[in-house]
Amino acid sequence: MASRRSGGTLVAAGRVGVTHRRPRGLAARTELSDRLRSVFPLDSGPLARPGNVVGVLAALVAGTLVSLARQGGIGALDTMWAEDGHIFLEQSVRLSVLDAFTTTYAGYLHVVPRTIAALAAVLPLRDAAAGFAVLSALLLAATAVFVYVASGATLRHRPVRLVLAASFVVLPVGQGEVLNNVAANLHFPLMAASVWALLWNPRGRASSALAAGVVALAVLSDPTMILLAPVALLRGLLLRGARGWAPGAVLLAGFVVQMIPRVTGNTDRAFEPLALSPLKIPVYYAHNVVAGGLFGDRLPGRSVTSPRAALFILLAVMVLGVFAALAWKRRRAPSTWLAMIMVGQSVLLYTGPVLLAGAATPRYALAPALILLSAAAVIVDRAVTDGDNLAVGEPRRAGFLQHAFVVLLVFAMATGFWMDNARGDGPRFSQELAAGRARCAALPASAAVTVRVSPSGWSANLPCQAVLDR
Repeated sequence: MASRRSGGTLVAAGRVGVTHRRPRGLAARTELSDRLRSVFPLDSGPLARPGNVVGVLAALVAGTLVSLARQGGIGALDTMWAEDGHIFLEQSVRLSVLDAFTTTYAGYLHVVPRTIAALAAVLPLRDAAAGFAVLSALLLAATAVFVYVASGATLRHRPVRLVLAASFVVLPVGQGEVLNNVAANLHFPLMAASVWALLWNPRGRASSALAAGVVALAVLSDPTMILLAPVALLRGLLLRGARGWAPGAVLLAGFVVQMIPRVTGNTDRAFEPLALSPLKIPVYYAHNVVAGGLFGDRLPGRSVTSPRAALFILLAVMVLGVFAALAWKRRRAPSTWLAMIMVGQSVLLYTGPVLLAGAATPRYALAPALILLSAAAVIVDRAVTDGDNLAVGEPRRAGFLQHAFVVLLVFAMATGFWMDNARGDGPRFSQELAAGRARCAALPASAAVTVRVSPSGWSANLPCQAVLDR
C-alpha cells in the first residue's frame, strides 16, 4: 500500500488523516508531568474493610505493648520523662484546657502532647505516669498503622511495607529521648508519617480526612513541618483541585497558627542565631540518620568521630550505594523519582531543626531516618514492578534485595529493642507522689510540692489540692 507524508497530513490508500505533532519541549514537559503524577498513585481501596478492623485493633494493641516493653529499668508505667512532668502534667493540673493548649513551650504550640496530657488529667494523679506512657505508645502504634495503610498504593511487597511500618514503633534512633513519652518529642514520628499522608491519594473522603488530620496534628505540634512544603506544593500542582491542594492548605494553616504567638510576642522563646556550622551537617547526617537508621543507635555509638562510627558510616554508605545503583538503573521509573523526593525531604527535615537548635541531638534524626528508610523501601519494593522486558534472573535478584532490606531493618530493630536509658533509672512516680502527699498533709491547701521525675534535675511542681484530692 502506497503512502506518503506531507507536512502534518498522512495520505494512504485514499484516506486522509491529520496527525498532531507535539513540539519536542511540550512532549518532554508532558512526560515529566506524567512521571511526577505517578508519584501520587490513586488508592481506590476502602479505608476499612470489615475483615480488617480486627487486624487494625490487634496491631494497635500489639504495637502499644511492644513499645511499652522496650523501656528498661523501672519501666514506662511508673516513670515520667522530663517535660511530661515539668511542663505538660504540671500545666494540665494548673491551667484550664484552653489555656494549656494555647501556651507555648520552646517557642511553639504542642497540640499532641497537650491532648495526651488532657486525657491523662482525667485519671487519678497516681495513674498519670501510666496514662502518659500508654497514650504515647498507642499513638505511636496508630502512626505505624497509618503508614501501613497510606503506603499501600505505593509499596506492593507486603513484607517491605510491614517492616517499614513496624520501624515506626520499634524506632531505630533517638530512643534515649523519645521512647513512650510526649515530652515535645512524639511529633517526630508524626512528621515522618506526614510524608506518607502527603503522598497518599485516596479516593474516599474519610481517607482524605484522615491524611489531613495526620498533617494537622504534626504541624500543630511542630512548626518545622513547613519544611514538607515541597511535597505539598508538588501534590497540589499535579493533582489539582481539593484532592491536590487540601493537605497543603492544612499544612499552611497549621504553620500560620504556630506563627501567631511569635508575631504577637506571646511566646516563651524567641528566634535564636545559628549556633552550629552548616559544614558539620553532612557528618551528623551520615552518622545519626544514615548509619543510625540502618543499624540503630547502639552499633554506631554516640561519638561521631570515633573509628567505630566511621566503620558503620562506611557500611551504611555502601548499603545506600546498592540502593542508589538500583535507582540509577531504573532512573526513569516513578519509584526513583519518589525516592529522590523522599531523600531530599529527609535531608531538609534534618538540616532545618539542627541549624535552628544549634545541636544535633539524636531525636532530630528520628523523622529523617524514617523518611530515608521509606525511600529505600520504595526502591527495593518497585525493583520489578516498574519495568517491562526484564532480563532473565532480574525478578530473583529483586526479590533478594527486598528480603535483604527486611532482614536489615529487623536486625536494626532487634539490636536496639531493649532501651536502658535515663528514664529507667527513675525515680518511681508513685513513690515521689506518695512523698508529696505526705508533705502536703502538713502544708496549707494553697501550697505546692515538688515531685521529681526523670532524668535527674527535672521535677513537676504540683498544687497540694490536686495531690491530695486526685
